Amino acid sequence: MQKYHLVAHGADVTYLEPVEQLLAEAGLEAVPQARVVAVDCAQISPSQPRTVLSSSKGAAPEGFTLHTLWGEIAYRLAGVEGYEIVRQSDEDRVAPGSEALEKLFQATGPALILIDETLSYITKASGIPVGKGYLSDQAQQFLRELTRAVKASADVALVLTMTSSPQEQI
Repeated sequence: MQKYHLVAHGADVTYLEPVEQLLAEAGLEAVPQARVVAVDCAQISPSQPRTVLSSSKGAAPEGFTLHTLWGEIAYRLAGVEGYEIVRQSDEDRVAPGSEALEKLFQATGPALILIDETLSYITKASGIPVGKGYLSDQAQQFLRELTRAVKASADVALVLTMTSSPQEQI
């Protein structure tokens, strides 16, 4: 979470010695601005899509529905414009390819994506049939495509946690 606070509130913490040190080592005068998206997968229910009614991110007044982790991330990154890039994949519950995600990142600009408790989402998604498989299969494919797209992007970083406690890691 320290990375979240540094990227999301960089201007507020530049006086701290560790931040000053980091900036000096990177040859920067200020913390670069970036969009920050933090998704707690323990709070997302793949069986209960989320309807977005309206927001400052340009949602249509009548709203639309987010069905998957990738729909949620796209919307949080770039609002309706970002969601439109993955809308069909979200509605079909099929992972978007890395090309679509790279297009999303181009529309977004610099970004930090934090996905917490990823296994929680995948476990819950294992109960949802999609085609001849399950949403959990698509979620795993999404994570593969996401890491490929992040690797291809110069200004997007991904931090992913699998579980939240040592007991869950056993």
